[in-house]
Amino acid sequence: MHIKNRILVAVAILIATATVANLFFEALKEKENLKRKIAVYETLLHSFFEKRQKEYTTFFSQRAAFFEKIPEIVLSIENKEREKLIDTMQEIYKKSSFKSSNATDIFYSSDLMFSVNTKEPDKYVDLQKHLLVKKSLKEKKIYSGFEKSEKGIFFETVSPIIFENRFIGVVETTIPASSFAKDFESIFKSNKLAVVSPNGSSRENNKQEIPNFTSFMLKLFGLDFIEFNNERYFYRHYIPLTDISGNTLAYVKVYQDVSTGVKDFYSAIVRTFAISISVIFLIILFLKFYLEKIFEKLNKYHERLEKAQKIAHLASWEYDLETKEFTVSSSLFEILEIEKRRMLSIKECNRFIVPDNREYVKKSIIKAFREKSEWDIEYKITTEKGNLKFIHSKGFIKTDKNGKPLKLFATIQDVTEIREKERELKLYKKVIDNSIEGVIITDSHNNIIYVNSVFTELTGYTEEEVIGKKPNILSSGRHGKDFYKKMWKSLYEKGFWQGEIWNRRKNGEVYPEWLNISTVKDENGKILYFAATFADITHHKLSKERYLQLAHYDILTGLPNRLLLLDRLQASISHAKRNSKPFAVMFIDMDRFKHINDTLGHSVGDILIKQMGERLKSCFRETDTVSRVGGDEFIVLIENLNNKNNVLNLAKKVIKAVNKPFRIKGYELFVTVSIGIAIYPKDGTTTDELLNHADMAMYKAKELGKNRFMFFEREMNRFAAQRLSIEHDLRRAVLNGDLFLEYQPKIELETGKIVGAEALVRWEHPTKGLIPPSDFIPIAEESGMIADIGSLVLQHGIEQMNRWKSECKQDMILAINVSGVQLLNPKEFIESLGFYIEKYPSLKNKIELELTESILMKNIDEMIEMMYRCKNLGYHLAIDDFGTGYSSLNYLKRFPIDTLKIDQSFIKTLEIDEKNRAIVKTVISIAKTLGFKVIAEGVEKKDHAQFLKKEKCDIAQGYFFSRPLSPEKFIELLKAQPFVKKFSKVL
Repeated sequence: MHIKNRILVAVAILIATATVANLFFEALKEKENLKRKIAVYETLLHSFFEKRQKEYTTFFSQRAAFFEKIPEIVLSIENKEREKLIDTMQEIYKKSSFKSSNATDIFYSSDLMFSVNTKEPDKYVDLQKHLLVKKSLKEKKIYSGFEKSEKGIFFETVSPIIFENRFIGVVETTIPASSFAKDFESIFKSNKLAVVSPNGSSRENNKQEIPNFTSFMLKLFGLDFIEFNNERYFYRHYIPLTDISGNTLAYVKVYQDVSTGVKDFYSAIVRTFAISISVIFLIILFLKFYLEKIFEKLNKYHERLEKAQKIAHLASWEYDLETKEFTVSSSLFEILEIEKRRMLSIKECNRFIVPDNREYVKKSIIKAFREKSEWDIEYKITTEKGNLKFIHSKGFIKTDKNGKPLKLFATIQDVTEIREKERELKLYKKVIDNSIEGVIITDSHNNIIYVNSVFTELTGYTEEEVIGKKPNILSSGRHGKDFYKKMWKSLYEKGFWQGEIWNRRKNGEVYPEWLNISTVKDENGKILYFAATFADITHHKLSKERYLQLAHYDILTGLPNRLLLLDRLQASISHAKRNSKPFAVMFIDMDRFKHINDTLGHSVGDILIKQMGERLKSCFRETDTVSRVGGDEFIVLIENLNNKNNVLNLAKKVIKAVNKPFRIKGYELFVTVSIGIAIYPKDGTTTDELLNHADMAMYKAKELGKNRFMFFEREMNRFAAQRLSIEHDLRRAVLNGDLFLEYQPKIELETGKIVGAEALVRWEHPTKGLIPPSDFIPIAEESGMIADIGSLVLQHGIEQMNRWKSECKQDMILAINVSGVQLLNPKEFIESLGFYIEKYPSLKNKIELELTESILMKNIDEMIEMMYRCKNLGYHLAIDDFGTGYSSLNYLKRFPIDTLKIDQSFIKTLEIDEKNRAIVKTVISIAKTLGFKVIAEGVEKKDHAQFLKKEKCDIAQGYFFSRPLSPEKFIELLKAQPFVKKFSKVL
């Protein structure tokens, strides 16, 4: 810098310094004026307080003098006549103003054997806490002061009672200490008064924050004791309330309005502050030219550095040990998830470290400081948004030539993603280690490289004994070469084999096991590993006699099953015909059992069914038959029915018993049931009639709100007739082609591009209008029409896709749902798929078939074979409603699918259900690991889409983007691609 400019800078700094000094002295002057006012006010307060104590003491001693002139009072005390004293005082209170005052009179005899509180006669007087009384009795003098009791702080005056030169006792007159606060209020006109404890705390809670700049200046000049409320400033005065021993029991808190003094102080600051700002502004303008050039160079350097650090999730910080200056790179704000950048201190950064790790970080840096070495540590932080992250930090101490430490420098790297991947791998290993099946993994040369603990339990071989060896050490010798040739052929051609096999344990025992073997390949299809799971199935080899024994009883509950129920029901009908004795059939169905089963799992559901059976059985006689006929349905046969009221009372008993909570695996479940009742012979004379009518009555109970019972009525047949009518109309609609398709767009979350659609069937009834799929699809499934509907959907969907392909060049995939009924005839289904691909070859790899988990888990081997045939024809495959079925990871890796579709039940509550978020994250992670695409359905909110995009979900569909559309509106939307342009704004 030129010498002239240096002089100008020095002059500007001197002017600024002089201005600031003037500001400081002006503020000091106003501060002293304010403090003088406060001191004068406090002197006045103390003077008034002392004066008021003397006035109270004089008044109460005159009150005592009045009492000692009344013989009835004196004699009552002297003779210890309690009731007489109380009556005398009550008469005095009525005739004088003593009763209306807030003072309380307590009389004590000279020997302390007698004491009476004349206003509260029943109250016990604890003499150990009344020091003034003891002192007055001892010295026969008047004493006054404050004392503390369980009801608060009181001012007391104890006066001796002397009658005809005889010392009779003393009278203690007390008032609450709050009376002093009221006296201050009346004299000093303060509206902020309170009696507070010795530590100064108060019951008041109306203190407000002082405006920022004023607060700063008050603290700077030592006036931070000023308080702010309702645009006024106050100073708190504390008047101590002490007992006879000089101990402070409480304070009277008085607020002095010092608003005028504070405003004068503030005005003095503002005047000179404005001048200071002007001068400093001129200095800034002067230096701006030189600083801009310096910052220009620094910014280029920082931009390059920040780009590199952002890519590496890396940040840095530096701490000057002499100036205490703490600087950080901008990428640190991204790691800490701080949206608005601000000055950070080393203390604030330390608060982001989780409490358990702070001491470890501190000790590591101190050790490096002492040894003048580097540190290399890893710890966890909680970001400003509350997210947990893993941090890897390296740092060193910068010293001068003499070894004196000058600065601390460190880099921090966000390694959360790396640790999450490691955690997932550990989780997968833990799942395998804790599997209920034995697990064995070999390399491509069939050498064992891993076994789990269950393998050791089942075979007797430890991990050390089998690692490096081949699985044939388990061979039982019962299978020939052809058996193993077929096994290896399946492994190399299909990638898996499963079946029953006999193996030998270490102790020589031969046992049967169910074995699943799969190949693990790299990207090029080269086999890397063979993974096998197996289970001992000895217990499944039960004798025929055992199966016959179980044929008539439900395995889970031990109750009679449908077969035994029908047998007993027929016997009851025969018996009732001979003896004209009515009986009842009670159909019991659990409400919302499927929700519990899907949410908490089948293990919880099975236990619930079992406990439900036990409760139902306890409600009936041993002669009645309580049976489980399937799922969550129970039927009870009630013999020898006397009248309808017997059944009514039993139904009430069942509902009451079921309404008590079920406690299962730490869950407290509340379950209800719907009950339908049919009575023989009024409601039917055959097994079918009785069961159907009880079933109708049960469904009527469900319609009316569940958790109730209904007797069968003939009108209920109308409901069955309506279902029959819908079924009839649906058959006609299928034949006449009245069903049509709508298409819901699928959006690629990364770009906002429409990349596909799902074909959804709709029915426009000629008289009833649009009928929801939830009303006719169940009927179609029950009646078997779903196969025809599925075929129509497949045909119309593929034909529509072919028309779109000729109209629009946009690349997309059409998803079509496949019913389980369609797969009952896999040959016909595969032939129809082959026909469409042959007819429309351009649609190869453009049609995706959606299969539910429950479909795939039936006849797994046949399903896998069928899926491979679909893939070979050029169809994509997706698992629909994933997460609601029963598929395992073992089967999932075997299915030749392209896509996992997360069920909407997990998506709808993402913003409030942490468990659903965890499930969605896990499904996405598993799908990515296995190479599947992930689609989320039921995306209805912006929060859903943001969360899914963040978690790398590929595709989403739902009302947030679009409702199902007609073919014409969908192709318009596909051509327009409206989400691409505004997608960054939407998400």
